Amino acid sequence: MRRMRYLSEAAVFFLFWGIFRLLGMRLSGYVGGKVAQWVGPGLKAHQVALKNLQLALPQRQAEHAQIAHEMWRNLGRVAGEFVHIHRLNAERFERHVTVQGGEYLAAQQGKPVILISAHLGNWELAPQAAWMLDMPLTLVYRPANNPYVERMIQFIRGRRLAGMLPKAQASRAMIATLKANQPIGLLVDQKMNNGEKIPFFGHKAPTSVAFIDMARRADAQIVMARVVREKTCRFTVEILPPMDVAEESSEVLMQKIHTQLEAWIEEHPEQWFWVHRRWGKESA
Repeated sequence: MRRMRYLSEAAVFFLFWGIFRLLGMRLSGYVGGKVAQWVGPGLKAHQVALKNLQLALPQRQAEHAQIAHEMWRNLGRVAGEFVHIHRLNAERFERHVTVQGGEYLAAQQGKPVILISAHLGNWELAPQAAWMLDMPLTLVYRPANNPYVERMIQFIRGRRLAGMLPKAQASRAMIATLKANQPIGLLVDQKMNNGEKIPFFGHKAPTSVAFIDMARRADAQIVMARVVREKTCRFTVEILPPMDVAEESSEVLMQKIHTQLEAWIEEHPEQWFWVHRRWGKESA
């Protein structure tokens, strides 16, 4: 029964993959956004998004419905653009993406570095920016539950990555990758059930700080980046200077990371992934 469900889900994924690829990046993003805005508000995840907005941005309650509506459009656009961004050559990449602060990442060439980001804008473009800077990342990620869909995602993503590490088994491989002076990419805005309770928008959120400990062990730098959707299909990848890993505890450094993420999310709340239960039971 599960296999049949997985196969049917994979068939739908492959159908949309084919349609989006035929439409081109701009049009597939537009169509994906419209479909998501139509379907998303009827899903249970929409209520999670509204609850998260109430937790994080209570002072902007009048905007919650609009933020959630625009969030679905952004997520649909990400889905539509996904099949295209890993095929962009340098000329097309520059047509769609402006990279600010690329020198901070380029300065880590041949050194151990962890590039951290969040589910903002089209977050899939951060590894593409690293690729264009001749620093292909080993991406730490959460695999899709559906193994057939997962294979397709790996096929699409893998062409611009040095490797992919499933998050649950990544620890040893991350250390080995850093000690080999290879860069790692990691999204740090999701819940870690057994993580430290680090405040995020004023509420304690289960958070992994293991990557900070690994950076210290490997004498690696941590660099933050975000992706901002400026127009329908125009983006800015902003890369910040390396963080001071050695001088502060992992919890204090993670709080600083959260503070930066909060500022970025407040600037463009419609571009964040509000459907994730970031605060655990409080988001239920």
